[in-house]
Amino acid sequence: MELASAPSILIAEGPLDPAGLVDRVRTPGSGAVVTFLGTTRDRNAGRRVIMLEYEAYRPMAEKMLARVASEMTERWELGN
Repeated sequence: MELASAPSILIAEGPLDPAGLVDRVRTPGSGAVVTFLGTTRDRNAGRRVIMLEYEAYRPMAEKMLARVASEMTERWELGN
């Protein structure tokens, strides 16, 4: 198995496709691909929830994700 130099990092705008993301990271040598898929309550604090909006300061998010990716490659053998 070749070791990846760094895990793939993706910051997306718009809806995410869970199956597409799994396909993006699955390799023949993968023992598992683990995902988390959450849903939103229809009410919060007695009010109807109509949407969720996520935002991030992109330069800071990219820096932190690169740091996490670096730690991952130091700790575990990750296939590419």
